[in-house]
Amino acid sequence: ESKMKLKTIIIIAIIILLFYGCSYIGNRLPQGGSQGEFKWNITSITNEINEQWANQTSSSSFTRTELPAQLTPQKDGRFEGVMNIDCTNRLCEAKDCIVDYSKVPEMQDFAKKVASMCAIEYPKIKERLRNSDIKLPHRFIINKTLEYPAGHVVAGYEQDGDISLNAEEFTKNPGDLGAIIHEMVHAVQRYDGEYPSWACEGIADYMRAWLGYNERGVPRCSSYFPNYTSGYQCAAALFKYIEREYDTEIITRADESMRHNSYDDSMFYDRTGKSLEELWKECKEKDCKFAE
Repeated sequence: ESKMKLKTIIIIAIIILLFYGCSYIGNRLPQGGSQGEFKWNITSITNEINEQWANQTSSSSFTRTELPAQLTPQKDGRFEGVMNIDCTNRLCEAKDCIVDYSKVPEMQDFAKKVASMCAIEYPKIKERLRNSDIKLPHRFIINKTLEYPAGHVVAGYEQDGDISLNAEEFTKNPGDLGAIIHEMVHAVQRYDGEYPSWACEGIADYMRAWLGYNERGVPRCSSYFPNYTSGYQCAAALFKYIEREYDTEIITRADESMRHNSYDDSMFYDRTGKSLEELWKECKEKDCKFAE
């Protein structure tokens, strides 16, 4: 009789364990799956992992590469972690983004980072500029060094949708990932016809800051780029000022007008009630000051 009681207790314990085990797994599965197939609810699990990550303190022994891809650009231009990237001895690929590092095989880790940036940031750039016509894949080519135009060393440049990168420059300045974002924006812009270069470069640097890759945090003018007509950071500062004070759509509208070969300075007056020069005068007192 005691043996029967023991068996009964064991059976009841097993049933309870099975019940709670199935309930736990059931909570991890979506309800009402199509065609009777169950798939893991990856979103909820990933959210839990990300929440755990947010509660961790940074240390050299615990890096973001230990977790699923959740890459976050830092204000100083750093980009922590990489996705799970498939690489051969010459190519790294991620979500239609291809990075060719065959000329510098020692740069595979950098190639993985570029592929991760491409996969994460390109969709954001396309959505912000509302350019759905640009087709994937996007190709990056890492060279030992790079001169463009001839004789002028650069970190990278975009041409016909392909982006060439200078391994030598990124080895010296590993945190200058904003330069990659700048060229990625050019690959989405792809303007045809006549357009002001200052606006083209200003939008690219604005997007660089908007995505969090600007080394100074916010764009500023400088002795090298003292006027909005200089483009780059100074023009980006002007766009940022206009966006905040007058027109939240100024970036997408300016981009759209250049893409359709219809840009004219009068668009600023039409959208803000002030001429471009008046806006520049105001900005010089606020956002367009020289960087310290």
